[in-house]
Amino acid sequence: MYFKSMPTMRYKIDNKPRNVTDIFKRVALSKYQHSKLAMEEYFVKDMETPESLAHDFYKSSTYHWVVLMTNSIVDVYSEWPRPDNSLFEFVESKYGVGNASEVHHYILKKDVNGNDVEETIYVDYDPAGIANGTSELVTNYNYELELNNNKRQIYLMKPQYVAEMVTTYKKLMAS
Repeated sequence: MYFKSMPTMRYKIDNKPRNVTDIFKRVALSKYQHSKLAMEEYFVKDMETPESLAHDFYKSSTYHWVVLMTNSIVDVYSEWPRPDNSLFEFVESKYGVGNASEVHHYILKKDVNGNDVEETIYVDYDPAGIANGTSELVTNYNYELELNNNKRQIYLMKPQYVAEMVTTYKKLMAS
């Protein structure tokens, strides 16, 4: 449905003009459609995909694009949470085999007075800070795990608003 609603354009392929889908045309949700009244917070479980989530939430896996669009996800491979069982493999491919437990960065946990720091502040290596607990090291794996877990918090359009969104989408794509 997502691509079927997109307009076509003439494009030369092998010196022959052909109709191709214009994948560069984009539409966005209106403020009303992207409001907290029309959305529901959701935490993506391990191994859930946009298709399985759409099937469970909207009773049709063909609405997977609604899940992606409401969360401004363009590249599902890099913007959707990875399954837990493949995260270590991803970390090793990104940082090198055997480097998952290497230091990615350090964070400040307590200020100079010993009070907890509310916002994480990246700091340089400080052996005294590590020893006294004011700073903490973050491994490559833990860094990627936190990024992956942050991707799990998404919003789903409430089912009663999906039909209106699909209609609006089709109209905007046709114009």
